[in-house]
Amino acid sequence: MFLNCHSLFRLLSKRRKGIFLSHASEDKQEIIDPLIECLESRGIQGIWYDKREIQTGQSIIRKINQGLANLKTGIVVLTPNFIEKPFSTWELDCLVYLMIYNKIRLIPLLKNISREQILEMYPLMSPLLFKEIGECD
Repeated sequence: MFLNCHSLFRLLSKRRKGIFLSHASEDKQEIIDPLIECLESRGIQGIWYDKREIQTGQSIIRKINQGLANLKTGIVVLTPNFIEKPFSTWELDCLVYLMIYNKIRLIPLLKNISREQILEMYPLMSPLLFKEIGECD
């Protein structure tokens, strides 16, 4: 089942603050930027997106920690690029921990990767509903 922007908007409509977006930097142009644009065009604001939050010369880790400390919802865009990067998977480790212990909502979105591939690495995510990300509608 594909999740389009309108469907994701419905999931986030009551959670307009504290949304952290985890992704691989290689996916920004093709997947992430259009997703952000689509959500913001529907009124979802306050998405923590590294491209906007981290300025030249700032500590990347400090800024990500600040974003993680304030989140209520984590969106993780899982792709082949994502699972190949140690930094991305470290973020996911943190998000899974926060989901379990602080009861944040974690929304896993798939693109060009299967749920089974993710669960091989992250069996703790097995109770979650995964959606294949589609086009903005």
